[in-house]
Order: sequence, then structure tokens, then C-alpha cells
Amino acid sequence: MVTLNRIDRSRRLILSAYRSLLHLSTAFVGRPRVPKPPPVAIAVGVAYSCLMRSFAISTLLLLAGCDAWPTVIDNRTDKQIVIQWFHRDYDHWSAPFPIRAGLATRLARAHWIQDIVGIRIKDNRRVYSLSNADLRRLDKACESSELSRRYGTASDCYLIYLGTGRVRLTAQAPPNIAYEQLGNGSRSD
Repeated sequence: MVTLNRIDRSRRLILSAYRSLLHLSTAFVGRPRVPKPPPVAIAVGVAYSCLMRSFAISTLLLLAGCDAWPTVIDNRTDKQIVIQWFHRDYDHWSAPFPIRAGLATRLARAHWIQDIVGIRIKDNRRVYSLSNADLRRLDKACESSELSRRYGTASDCYLIYLGTGRVRLTAQAPPNIAYEQLGNGSRSD
């Protein structure tokens, strides 16, 4: 804290001296002379500029993976299913989400399969649950590091529901995958 106060005091002193020099230079008749700032003020300005640039670049890199929708649920049955998932960052299950027969949908932005600790699939009147232990056995098919997920370089993960509680997980997009078209139900005539 002492060092910060000393730096702050010296910075204020330098800026005060610079302002007084600037004021004196405009008092002369004729063209005003603007003195060069002292080398310490230039060094402080350069350091601040470098700090801000590195902060902006690191923020962009951290947010690079934020637009990923990496977990896909593919319903390969002949009837509609309803899914819910439990993400480790939340204290509740997601809302029930229907997926029509033969279609796939992405779960949510930045919800990686490694961050999901439970999935419920309602198939007709039966509910099948995948626990965290079940998902950890499955997610070896979609291995990725925390770093690759944050930078958006990790591949998507496809959870394929085959019916009667059977699932398969793969990092490769299944053949003939068709996505559910999400919308608000309004007609566009």
C-alpha cells in the first residue's frame, strides 16, 4: 500500500508540473509553445497503454469460446422425447425440452458435456436418468481440456438417444443429422 501511495503521489506531482508548464507556455505572445511531457509521464503512459491492450486481448481470448453450443442431443427414435439436464454451475434442472422424432437440438450456450452432471430423458411414460458417473464413463468419447473448451477449439459432442434408455456419445457428427428448427411459433406468410 505504501508503494502505491508513493507512486500515486509522484504521478500527481508530475502531472501538476506538466500542467503548470503548459499554462506558462500559453502566456507568451505569439504562437504557444507546448512543452514535451517529462520522460516519466511518457513511461507511465506507455505502461498504462500496454496494460490496457494486454487486458483487452486476454479478455477477447477468454470470451472466444462463449458462443459455442457444443452439446447436441440427437433423437433417433420414432417418437418425441423430452429432456432435462443439470449443469454443475446451477442449483436446479433445466426446463423440460421436447425433441421431435428423428431430429437433433443443441442444449445451451457453453454447456459442455463435461459440465453436465445429470440428464433425464422422458420417452413416452418412462423416464431414463443418466447420472454423473454414467456421463463420466461416456464423456471419454468427447474428451477435451478446460482450456480447449474456454478457447472454443474443442469439438462438439453428440449424445444420440437410441430409445429405451440407450445412448451413445461421439465427437463425430452422426450421418444424416437433422436439426430441430427452433422458433416462436409465429407464421411468416
